[in-house]
Amino acid sequence: MFLELKEDFREWLIVKKRISKRTAGDTISRCKRLDEEVLDSIDLAVSSVDNYLLAMSKIKHYARENRVEKSAKYAMKGSLMSAMRKYCEYRNPEDISYFPNDYQV
Repeated sequence: MFLELKEDFREWLIVKKRISKRTAGDTISRCKRLDEEVLDSIDLAVSSVDNYLLAMSKIKHYARENRVEKSAKYAMKGSLMSAMRKYCEYRNPEDISYFPNDYQV
C-alpha cells in the first residue's frame, strides 16, 4: 500500500507540512526503508496505537543493531521515527493525537 500512496504522500508533505521537495524525498526514502527492512508493513504499523508502539520499538532495535557509533544510532533512530510519525499523520489525520510522538516512546 505504501508504494501506491508514496506520490500522494510526497505531495502532502510538500503542501501540508511545507517541507522542501528534497526533504520530502528523504522522508519517502526512510518510509520505504521502514516498509522493506525494519517493519513487516509501515501501513500495518500506523493502523493502531499498539502497532505503532511496537513499530517504534523495532526501529530502536534496528538502529541499535545497525550502527556502530552512538551518535549515528540516535540520528538514525530519530530520522526513522520522525518519518514514520509523518506517515502516521498522513494516514490518520483525525486520530494523530492518540499516537505518542517520538519523545513519548
